[in-house]
Amino acid sequence: MSEAPEQVQALARDRSIARAEKDFGRSDSLRDEIAALGWVVKDTADGFVLTPKPPFTVLANLAAVAGSVPLMPDARCTVALIVDGWPDDVETCLRALLANAGADIAVIALDCGDIDGAGGRLHELAVEFPGRLIEIHVEQTLARAGWAAAVSTLADLAHSPLFAIMDISTVFTGDA
Repeated sequence: MSEAPEQVQALARDRSIARAEKDFGRSDSLRDEIAALGWVVKDTADGFVLTPKPPFTVLANLAAVAGSVPLMPDARCTVALIVDGWPDDVETCLRALLANAGADIAVIALDCGDIDGAGGRLHELAVEFPGRLIEIHVEQTLARAGWAAAVSTLADLAHSPLFAIMDISTVFTGDA
């Protein structure tokens, strides 16, 4: 991971001071400035951590998904995956699914927390397969959100008569 430039670190320090003084308006403004410079600040017990801003939109939690995701296409079946780490497995699973699923199968993946860079890998695949793979990224981890809530969120997005939740350890070798 790269280290944030001094300008970004200074803004993050100023933000910590604003938060300690309960000046949340200034704190939010500084967070926005940090984001505009390509960084994300996360508060920790020891202060803050700065990480490069990902090249995809990250929603705060599952509740933010409704209305924030592109409309799912009409499809015979929607296949949904929950991404919770294991980037190599995510790639293997999705490549096999996309290679063996017809155009009448909608594929949607929910990344929970970008664990081990799995969300980044999902994004690379969504860019490689535009229109075939819909990606959703939330900051909330699966452990915090809950499996049932994640499945329910994905099911609510589906516009097909059939809905399947698939584990990323599944690798199709024939007609999906």
